[in-house]
This record gives sequence, structure tokens and C-alpha cells, in this order.
Amino acid sequence: METNEKAAVQKGDSVWFASSAGHPEPARVLDIQSTKALIQPALQKETTEVPLSQVTKRSSEAMAFEDLVQLEDISNAAILWALKTRFDFDKRYTYMGDVLVSVNPYRCTEGNARDQASLYTEKTARFLPAHLFGFGTTVFNQMLTSGISQSIFPTGSVGSGKSELCKCLIHYLTSGLFESARKGPTTLEIESAIRILESFTNARTNANDNSTRCAKIFHLYYEKRHLHSMNLSLLLLEKFRLTSQANQERNFHVFYQLLAGLGAHAKQSFGLSDPKNYFYLNQGKAATVPYKSDASDYRLLEAAMEAVKIKSDHMHCITRLLAAILHLGNIYFEEEEDESGTKSISVGNIDEVQWSAYLLQMDPDILIRKLTTKVVESNEEKTVQRLSLDRALDMRDALAKELYASLVSWLVFRINKSLGDCCGGKSISVVDMFGFEWYKTNGFEQLCVNYVNEKVQQYFVRVSFCTEQLEYNEEEIAWNQSIGHSLANDTVIHLLSKKPNGILQLLADECNFPKGCDESFVVKCDSCHQDNDLYSKRKESAHEFTIQHFFGPLRYNAHGYVEKNRQFVNSHVLSILQESQNTLVRQILGQVTLNFENELSEKAMASSKKVQATVTAALQKDAEQLLCLLDKSFTHFVRCLNPNKRKDPETFDLTFVQLQVKALGLLETLKMQKFGFPYRLTHAEFLKKYSFLRDREPANDRAEQRSHCLKILGTVVKEHSHEYRIGKTKVFMKESVLEYLDKTVEKRLESVVSTVQRFCRGFVVRRRYKQCREAIIAIQSCIRGRNARMHFARVKLLVREKALQSARQSKVLNAFRAMADASHSNEQMKRFDAMVAVVDHIPLPTALSELIYHRSGVIPEQYVVRDDLGLPFREQELVVPHDLYHYPFEKFVDLCFKYHSWKSRRDPIITPFLHKDNDNDIELSLMLFKLILRYMNDSSLLEDQEILLANFIIKQGIDHAILRDEIYSQIINQLHENPKEVNADRGWRLMALCSSCFPPSSAMFKYILNFVMNSECDGFQKLVKNKLLHSVHDENTTCRSHPPTILEHRAIKCKARMTLSSYLHDGTKVKSQVESWTKAEDFANLSLQQWGFHDHSGWTVSIENQTTALHLSGNHYLLDFISYLEQPLELRSNQADYFVTTKHDGMADLRGLTASERLDALHERRRCSSLSDKEFTGGKQQFGNQKRVMRSGQGNMITRLA
Repeated sequence: METNEKAAVQKGDSVWFASSAGHPEPARVLDIQSTKALIQPALQKETTEVPLSQVTKRSSEAMAFEDLVQLEDISNAAILWALKTRFDFDKRYTYMGDVLVSVNPYRCTEGNARDQASLYTEKTARFLPAHLFGFGTTVFNQMLTSGISQSIFPTGSVGSGKSELCKCLIHYLTSGLFESARKGPTTLEIESAIRILESFTNARTNANDNSTRCAKIFHLYYEKRHLHSMNLSLLLLEKFRLTSQANQERNFHVFYQLLAGLGAHAKQSFGLSDPKNYFYLNQGKAATVPYKSDASDYRLLEAAMEAVKIKSDHMHCITRLLAAILHLGNIYFEEEEDESGTKSISVGNIDEVQWSAYLLQMDPDILIRKLTTKVVESNEEKTVQRLSLDRALDMRDALAKELYASLVSWLVFRINKSLGDCCGGKSISVVDMFGFEWYKTNGFEQLCVNYVNEKVQQYFVRVSFCTEQLEYNEEEIAWNQSIGHSLANDTVIHLLSKKPNGILQLLADECNFPKGCDESFVVKCDSCHQDNDLYSKRKESAHEFTIQHFFGPLRYNAHGYVEKNRQFVNSHVLSILQESQNTLVRQILGQVTLNFENELSEKAMASSKKVQATVTAALQKDAEQLLCLLDKSFTHFVRCLNPNKRKDPETFDLTFVQLQVKALGLLETLKMQKFGFPYRLTHAEFLKKYSFLRDREPANDRAEQRSHCLKILGTVVKEHSHEYRIGKTKVFMKESVLEYLDKTVEKRLESVVSTVQRFCRGFVVRRRYKQCREAIIAIQSCIRGRNARMHFARVKLLVREKALQSARQSKVLNAFRAMADASHSNEQMKRFDAMVAVVDHIPLPTALSELIYHRSGVIPEQYVVRDDLGLPFREQELVVPHDLYHYPFEKFVDLCFKYHSWKSRRDPIITPFLHKDNDNDIELSLMLFKLILRYMNDSSLLEDQEILLANFIIKQGIDHAILRDEIYSQIINQLHENPKEVNADRGWRLMALCSSCFPPSSAMFKYILNFVMNSECDGFQKLVKNKLLHSVHDENTTCRSHPPTILEHRAIKCKARMTLSSYLHDGTKVKSQVESWTKAEDFANLSLQQWGFHDHSGWTVSIENQTTALHLSGNHYLLDFISYLEQPLELRSNQADYFVTTKHDGMADLRGLTASERLDALHERRRCSSLSDKEFTGGKQQFGNQKRVMRSGQGNMITRLA
């Protein structure tokens, strides 16, 4: 145990002592006797006597800090117990300056992580408890401020939770802070990519049920603070796990998921069965993992592949390749010897060969030949040699490894393609890699894994200590050069890989010998390194040796090292893959061929000597590539700890964790972070950020800049003078100084901003006061005038109401007396009581009264449409407003109805429903309500009279825009809770007719539409809704010029659709659908489409009889054309913007006249028949020398042409 403080231990002091369990424990000194001390351990009741040499004084009892830099007791014991205290309080993460320390909780924390992600924002992260999200936010901010790409590298022993930590961190960096403005891949795609790689690259080991067996680098590219794309890199794949596993270990997860997730029929089609039947899966005798369902994981894997856009046919090919690998592993060979003593091999199970060939889509005979023979080229001749039994097995395993590794590389390529192209720029890279491993029996796999971890440890020391110390020296900052020196592991790296006698180099050399063996390899290691303190040989075993790693001494068993390190030449494997017709294998083959050619070129450039390809050579190359990737960014380390070997979430094994604390160099890291200056800015950057804290002139040279920096720090943070240093070109600060400076800047800015805001608010308020004062005076003037006018209108209406009430009471009284005198029957009395309103006494306007009472009530047959209404109906898609539920008609009643409640009325009203500004509008509103009462309640009206009355009401809405909402309000008021179905039916017909001629105002439209859609109106709901939507569908829609036609009255009464027949000049006839809001141009286009015309522009409609042709512009409503001809003179519009021409055969009455008389007669006829002094435009368009005019047949429309 290192000594924290050299001061003498005294009675009553708090101390650390070395317990019998091998780890330090806290205690208090009760007594001191010469060389021994009587102590009271904190975790025991009994006192203990220990030598003074095993007791170290504690500086402080405070331990549970969020940042261990605050520890006063700088020792491994203090770090160990601080981590244990936080672990007991369920605190997994602890800061150590810029480094994060994580303890594997061995429990699922996904739900809690989602809740905490929103808390750790850019402003709050440093004030919250230590957490991975706070660490990620700090890295993200550093990327933004520095403009340099960042890397996060979790390191530690096996089982320390690195993979889960990486997944949680990636999820946070891609969705936790930045989900609101995502531009790149979705969270589902990212999680799917991680799941796919986990299935294909993770496996169960003796220490971890989900151990990463490669190095996965996740590159997250950001653009303007938002995730733009993501890219994956994969190195150091443990390919030899595919063909061999230790006891209680498994192959890669995907094979077990495949066998558990496929159905019985699918398994049969691929020749698959239970995992115990496959050599590549049954060596570890651990086909299942506790608390893990391979079947459900397979379903999740399929969904993940779909999410990253891997097609179903590719998924089928992947399944074929995985099944082929399993069948390849079951192929075994038999060695035979002929009479001459020549040995040869043959395949012992043809069925497995046939399955493999079938799945790879190649000839079984070719596969057998490729596995049992090889082609040797010498002197431009090719010789076929038979392989030995061992070489045939190596060829089989090499083919399986290359297939699997190439498949994984192809998956990474497809995932990267799905996640978006690499855009360069600023990025955060997260590295997930296997940790240091040590077991009772350590083989070739552990040697490879631990060599890579030694390289990572060397990189950590170089980045965290060597680079820092070099910068301190260059800036002439006083520094303790010994910090971090004990962590240097260069000697171990040299022992393992230095040429020519490094252990990995000796192993590669042994593989080059045809008869190389494990014993020879160990002997060479002993002879080369017998004097090295980091290497030792166990005499009782010929295959074992020990290496002193940074994690401690580790004993290796070299059995099988040479065979496992051999790697079959890729050209042999390529020759096998080239025979396959599988589409996925053909795609993979192109990448494998390219990689092989690159390897050949590299070897040709390095040496002309033929060297056997080995696993360790590829391992060293991938390790160097990994470190080169990290060198391109600023790396942040997360030191991960495994709390115990039993995977128990409640146990913190002090002895086990103490070993990791020492190995990971947490004490040296703490010293570096506590006594160092992690935050640094150049003099120019410092002055740019903080120069306004003191009024200084701009500095031109370095000396002035340094002087200004020193004055600013001396003035602002003079009480923290020991926490910053001024270098030659940079300012070095601790976090407390940086926080104090930032707070000072923030306060100064707040003061300045408050002053500016004060002046701005005063100016805005004064200007606003003047505007409000002027506006209030204007409003008061308008309101006083309006109140006076309203008061006058109310007095006038009250007088009128009293007169009408007296007359109504007298008339009703007379009616009851007449009914009593006549002694009507009880049935007549009941019918009278059921009537909604008495309308006989309501007078009609004189002009309307004469029209109605001179009608016969029967419409002539020649005016009735005879077209087939079964014509296919062309529905037009109309969009209902999405916010309609916000506009109930009750709300409109509360807002706009004036002195009225919403209920059906029996008597005329004395005030309009809606506000009117002049007496004329008020009188018209009152008259319209009387007419609506007559229309809805007068059962004595005949059909023709009913049409005239409705058209008169609608004519008022057409002529007076201000009355349209009033008409709709009166109709809806009479429809609301109307007890008589016949009267309600008439009201709905009247509303449909109104919506055929003029739309409500935009302020009332949604309220009316809501009322219609929520009413039960016996089939009128859809009809009225469509007419209302049609009325506002076109931006150019305003209002029709004439009331509805008789055809519209009939169609609305029958709830039917309308059609008209049209003709070309050659007599061709077609029937087309027409709506109330159909324009002449639309009707022409619809008819031309049915005739088969492709060019519809420039066409219009005209009506012809024997002597006259009437022409209409294309942007006018077609039914207005017909309505004008039907209406009596009293209901016609004053003007019509179409014109009438006389046909040639209509000139018979001009015969016998002189030329001069004919011209005068034609001129007079043309003047009299013209219906408008407006010039006709748009009705016809010239296309070359041809006029395009379409006429509508007279006999098939309601028209009154003479």
C-alpha cells in the first residue's frame, strides 16, 4: 500500500490498515505501543492489534464526492472506499476530473436512464450528480467550442459493463439532447444497427454473458449541433471463436438465435436442428444463457435488419450462409493408407458436404476437391497436391472464418449505407472493445486480447500523462515529472511484439516452419526472455509461461498456439468462393478479392520473402489502425470497474476492485487531475473571452498579451492564485478558476443587458402610451356614436313590437273564437295544437304575392329533365377543416346572436339575429324571417309557389351580401329542435338551396359546417356539407347571379344528382354531371373528356333554339345561364354578362326589304336582344382558324326559350 502521508500516527487518528482479506479498511487508533497499534476497525466490533508499518494516516473521512478531485486523502485506499460508498448508495458513476469512473451495476438501468436524459442539458450538466449523460454533454460541448473531433473510449477488465455503457451513451448522444431537431438516422435505425452487430460480434465468455469480441467504433457526425449521419468501423474480430470455444463459452450469438427462432419447416429447408448437433456450437457445452431468450432475440434481429433496409432476399441469403457455416463445421475427414504406404484423405460424411454445397449453391464434388487438395505453382507449372488431415481441417475452418468475417464486413457496409454518408466535419467516436481477460486457464485468445489491451493502456498513458507533461515543459510550468511514470508499460509491449524476439514474433516465425509446434515455441521464448523480469517459465509444465501485465502476472498455456495462429492463404479460400452461385457470396467475393490484392501489394512492397499469414500479424495491424483512428481526435477515457466475479448487483468485492484500481492507474490519474491544470487557453483566446473584465488597450505582441492575462487573473481571481499558471503561450487553469471567470462574465453581461433593457423598455412603453391614448380617443368616439344609434334602433323596435303584439293578440283571439263557434272535431284540435307556427296572417311583399297567387302550382312537363340520373358520379375530393370541433354553433350563438336565444320560433321576430347597421337591412331581415316562416310552415303552398317563394328569399341573399349570414342563422334557428318533420324537411331544402347560390361568410362557415355535420337531417347532411364545401373550394368562387333552377329544386327535394346533355356541332351527344357551382368551362372539360378530347382549353357552352344562340363566358356558372331564362322578370338580375346572336335561318322576316332597310332592322334587333352592354371576353378563344364552342341541348335542360 502506498503511503499517503508521512506524519506520525497518533492516538485517536483515523487510519487505513491492511486487513487479512488483502484490502485496506478504515479504522481509528485506540492506543500505540512501540511498533504496534491497537485499532478499532470501522466494519468490526472487536479491536485489532497491527504493526505500525501497516497503518497509514487518513487526511479526511469525507469520501462520497461526485468528483474525486475533492478528496483530501490521495491514496488507492481512499479511492477504493469512495467508490464502495457510492456503490452502496446506488451511484454507478464518479468523476475524476475529466475522466469518468463507472462501476458495472449488473442490473438494467434503461428506464431510469430515460428519465435522467432530459435533466443533463448543456447548462445543468456540471451542477448535477456524476453521470454518463453529464460526461457525454461535456464531450459534446468541447466538440462545439474547440471544433475538434472527440472520442470516448471505455476501458477496463472483462465484465466491467463497457458494452452496455457504450449503448447507453450512443442512445443519449443521438436522441437524448438532440431529438427535437434530428436530421440524420432515426433512433430505430441506430438501435437496430447496434442490435445487428451485437448478434454477429458478441458471445458468451466465462466472465461475461454478452462479451464484445471485436472493436466497434461508432462515428457520430454533427452539423450545426444536430446529428447528421453515423458511420461504423469494425476491427479485431475474434475469428477463431467461430471454430473453437473454451468450456462454458459460446460461439457468436447469431447462430443460437437462428436455431431458436426459425420454425420447424424453415429449419428443415436448411437442414438445421439442435445446437448440440454442430461441432462449431457444442464445444463449450453452453447452448443457452440464463435470463436470455434466443428465440425472441432472433425476432428482434429480423426487425432490426428490416429497419436498416436489408431486403428479404438478402436476409434469406444470410440465413443460408450461416447454415452453410454450421454444416461446414460438421464435415470431418478420414485418413486412409494404400498398399504403397501413401496416405490420402476422404470426406467421412457426404451429407454435410451436400448440405454445404446446396446452401452455397455450388457443385458438391468441387467443394470436396477444394477441401482435400491444393494447387501448387512452380516453374510455370501447376501441380495438384493432396492435403493432410490437419491441413484439410484447417482449410475447412479457414473457409468458415472467411465466410463469416466477410459476411460481417458486408453487414457493416449495408448498415453504413442505411445510416447516411459520412459527411466529415466534427464528430464524436465511441469505441466498444473487449477488456482485459484473465482466467484459470489462459490460451491463445487471451494472449491476443491482452496484447490489444496493453496497446490501449500504452495509448492511455501517452495521452493522459506523457502529452500533458510535455506541454507543461514546453510552457515552462513547474510540474512533478514522476506522476504517471509507474503506469508505463512499454517494456511489456516490447516483450510481446518487438522484433525479432517478441513473443508474437516468435510465434509467427514458428508458424512458418512446416513442423512448427507449441513446445518449440515455448523453448524459444524461454531462451530469448529468461533474463526478462516480466517473463517467467513454469518448470513443471512445458507449455506454460507467465507474463507480467499491467493488470498483474498472468499464466498462459501455449497448447494449440501454433495451429490457431496459422491462417490459410486467402487465394485457396477465394478459389472455393468463386465456385458459388449465391448472390450474397458473389457480392462478398468482390470485397474479399480487393482486400487480398491489397495484402499482396503490401507484402510485395515490404519484402520479397514468402511469409506465412498469421492471426497475430493481422491483430497487430488492426490494433495500430485502431490507435491511428483515435489519434485523429481528442480522446476521453471512461475507466470501467467490475465489482465482483459473481455478477451480483449487491456485492462490491474490495480485493477484486482494488486490483483493478491499481491496474487502471486511478491514483495517478487523480494526481494528474488534482494537481494539474486541465483547462487551458492561448493568451489571445483568453483576452478575447475575458478582456472586457478590465479596461485594457489591445495587446500586439506576446509579452503584452501575457502581462494583460496576468493582470486580469490577479484582479478577478486573486484569492485563487494557486489554481492557475501563466505559460509562455497559454493560460493554465483549474476548473474552479474557469467557473469563477464564467460566472463573473455572466454577471457583468447581465448587468449590461439589464441597463440596455431598461432604456428599451422605457422607450417602448412611452411610444405605446401615445399610441394607446390616440386609439382610445378614436374608439370612444366610435362607441358613443354606435350606442346612440343602437339606442334609437331599440326604441324604434320596441314601439313596433308593441304594435305587432297587439295586432297578433287580436287576430289570435278572433281565430280561437271562430274555431269555438265552428265546433271543430277533436282531431282538428289536436292537429292545430301540433302546428309549429300560425303563418296565415303573415303578409307577403306585393310583388311576390302577385307572382305566387297567379301560379297554377304545376310545372310544365317540357321543363322537367328526362336525363338518366344513374350516370356514374364523379366525386370530387373535398377537405373538411381539421379544427372543426373548435367551432360548435352554440359558440356562434353566444358570440353573435343579438337578443335571441337558440330555439325554433312560432312568431315573427322584432329584431334581427345578427347585428345590422341601417334600418333597411333590419327591415329586410325581419321580412326574410316572415318568408322563411311561410316557406317552412305553410302547407297550402303548391310546388310552383314554393319554388318562387324560396327563390325570392335566395334572391335577397344574392343581392344583399350582408343578409346571407342572417338567412343562414334564421334557417338554422328554425331547424334547431323543430318538432315537425315536414317543416324541418323544408328548412333543410331551403338551406341546401342557399348553399347552392351563395356561401356564408368566412367567420360563420365553420360554425355552419359543424352544425350540419352534427345534425340528423334525413339524408340532407352529406348534400348540404358538399354544397358548402363546394362553395369555398375554389378561391375564385363568390356568389351566383340568379336563384336556383327548377332542376336544382327537384334534385334537392329528391336528394338526387343532376345531369345535362351537351352536343357538338356534328350532333354528337353526351351526358355529363353538373353541380350548382359548376362553371361553363368545367362542364365543357368534363364533356370533352367523355368524348375523348385531350386538349380542353378554350371551350365554353352555348344554348341554341331555332333562331337564337345564347353564349356564356367560361368562368360563369352554368346553372345561372339556365336560371336566368326560367325566372320571371321580377326575380331576374338587372344585367347578364353574356350575349345573344341570331341564327341565319332567323332572318325570314327580313325578306322583301331593301338592303338599307335590312341593315337598320338587323341593327335594331341586335340592340334589343343584347342582354348586356359588357363586352364578351373569355367565352371563345381562337386557336388557329378554329373556334371551339360547345352547345348544350335545349330539350334536355330546364329552359324557357321561345
